[in-house]
Amino acid sequence: MSNQNSNTAKHVVTAFFSIYNSREYDKIPSLIDANYKDNSPAQARSPNDVIHILKLVADIFPDLSCEILDIFGENGDVAVRLAFSGTHSRTYADVPASGKFISWEALENFSVKNDKIVESWGYWPDSEMLDQMK
Repeated sequence: MSNQNSNTAKHVVTAFFSIYNSREYDKIPSLIDANYKDNSPAQARSPNDVIHILKLVADIFPDLSCEILDIFGENGDVAVRLAFSGTHSRTYADVPASGKFISWEALENFSVKNDKIVESWGYWPDSEMLDQMK
């Protein structure tokens, strides 16, 4: 548990997800701690890792859209439910580009300290996404 204001923590997480839409990757270092630990399969460990992953996702889904459906926060811990959609334009999980427009929801949790995301947990529903791509 961190000692972060809940509203500030939610603002940091909201700003992070806005980058999926804006592609303003230069904002990542102001939102992600230098010692960030991503507990998802992506395993990012730095702001540069996060930038790399977001750029890969944007390459696979060039029209990607991300919308926050729900966001809850307490003591610097933030839970968010998201809706993503985009056109599958490059290989993803060994599935060649299908040109199909797909959508999915994700759940992610964050720990925010000193106005930066220090740790996260989350998974995209790969099987659901792959079913839509095929």
